[in-house]
Amino acid sequence: MTMVNMVTIGTGREALITLGAVQLSVIIWVGAAWRYGIPTSSTHALIAALMGAGISFNGIAAINVPSINKVLFGMIIASVVGFTISLLTTKLIAFYCRNIKRRVADRFFSYGQIVSVSLMTLSNGAQDGQKFMGIIYFALIIGGIYPDNMSENIVIPVWIKMFCALLMAVGISVGGYRIDPYPVCRTQVS
Repeated sequence: MTMVNMVTIGTGREALITLGAVQLSVIIWVGAAWRYGIPTSSTHALIAALMGAGISFNGIAAINVPSINKVLFGMIIASVVGFTISLLTTKLIAFYCRNIKRRVADRFFSYGQIVSVSLMTLSNGAQDGQKFMGIIYFALIIGGIYPDNMSENIVIPVWIKMFCALLMAVGISVGGYRIDPYPVCRTQVS
């Protein structure tokens, strides 16, 4: 629950309002980016919104630097590893396909896109689903619905998992094509 521990926004009604403002700002930003076809990261938007809300609610003391460092370290490592694997995959595919006829390559990669889109959707859902399940669970803790047991192993209720899965499925089926209308096999697999 690194995202939950990044900032301190308190408990009770004010904290719920603050968390609602965080979610609303993420929705507005991601919605605007979707509308104009700008690729964006809801994770980056959520981190920025949480930090901004924490600072506005409790000042700079609301920031938990060790948790933020963990998140930033993970984002940097993921970017470097993702870029490196994508570059190597692209070079490898170009090398092995240099003598293949265009028609054969098109057929092969059209099937490859089905596999890569499936894998990308699975990994996207695993990452984004975890993030938003944590935020919903955090809201329920702040609201007093669930006990504050952050020191224990947290078990997200099944209904939250199903709710997030449903929201993500609807979101991807309704508007995912606007952001990435031309998926490319090699970058999706990477």
